[in-house]
Amino acid sequence: MNSKRHTTHNIKQMGFSGLRRFCSRIKVFLGGYECAPKTQPFHIVNRCVQFKKKSVMRQIFIQLFFISIIFNSYSQSNELKMNRCRPVRVESGEYKDFNLYHFKDIDFYFGINSFKKMIRIIKNNTEVFALNDSISDAMTYVPTLFSNTKDSQSLILLVEIATEFSWGQLVILIEQDKAYRCGFIDYGVDMKDESSIALITRVIKHNDKFEISFKDTLLYQSSNETNKIRGNRIKYILENHKLSVLLN
Repeated sequence: MNSKRHTTHNIKQMGFSGLRRFCSRIKVFLGGYECAPKTQPFHIVNRCVQFKKKSVMRQIFIQLFFISIIFNSYSQSNELKMNRCRPVRVESGEYKDFNLYHFKDIDFYFGINSFKKMIRIIKNNTEVFALNDSISDAMTYVPTLFSNTKDSQSLILLVEIATEFSWGQLVILIEQDKAYRCGFIDYGVDMKDESSIALITRVIKHNDKFEISFKDTLLYQSSNETNKIRGNRIKYILENHKLSVLLN
């Protein structure tokens, strides 16, 4: 009788031990391990959790991983897309014989009125920018628009001032219903085909500032044509509606 009880007891003990080892592996995988004395398989015992620090660190790592993803989605740099609009001749009205460039809800006008070259930017039927130029002998003002696909409220307008070749780019920032004259890019492309520097321009938005850079092409300074430099050595920073240049 005693031997049978011992045999039954051993079978139960072995079964419980196997189940306990299986459960313990699952708990280790989940980050913790609960152990109890083997001599008391069917009694309520005080349990201790091992590898607790490892479990906490694992949870912190997972939380930081998701926080970094959320943060990057808001602070990620965004490259603006270039748009070169084609002009349309205005047939009548206040801006008769002006060149009209249209992009979404923005109308850009350039023309000559009373011997003054004029720039007008109209957004949502409201004038947001006006410039009268009666000094320079530039014959064309050609706009190139850089639009932000993720933030349609911020647009950068490069206005090329030129006659036979480019004399640089006037930089205008359009935010919501306001336009700001931010500065001037005093460089042009040193090529015989009179290519525009706007075609090799890259604009990237970093949170609240814009970075304007150029491809590795030979450029000349508009105010001093003998001063030539590679395009990849020049970078402009547009921040707080002001343009500053960085040379490498």
